[in-house]
Amino acid sequence: MKNARYPRVPKIEDLPLMIFHSPTTECWIWIRTVPTAGGYCQVKPGEKVIYAHRWVYECLVGPVPEHHDLHHTCHNPKCVNPAHLVPVHEKKHKMKFHSRRSRNEAT
Repeated sequence: MKNARYPRVPKIEDLPLMIFHSPTTECWIWIRTVPTAGGYCQVKPGEKVIYAHRWVYECLVGPVPEHHDLHHTCHNPKCVNPAHLVPVHEKKHKMKFHSRRSRNEAT
């Protein structure tokens, strides 16, 4: 039985069918799966479910360094454009994210 959330194993060759290219922001908006509560889209290229932006980055750019997260420079969690993704050490990334979230909640 097919999983409705992850209909089939994605192929990078099908990327143009899985995104909407925003001409104003240059974001590649992932449209293949429903985003998580945090706004991130996921994909299941094998046994493990991973974020769509990480899968696209690894297919087109290469592996993400160990202990690093991908930071969206566009601040759009649905964006999978590798040009908008920068590897950042996970501790630094979490500190930046939490400090920004705390500032936004305080306003």
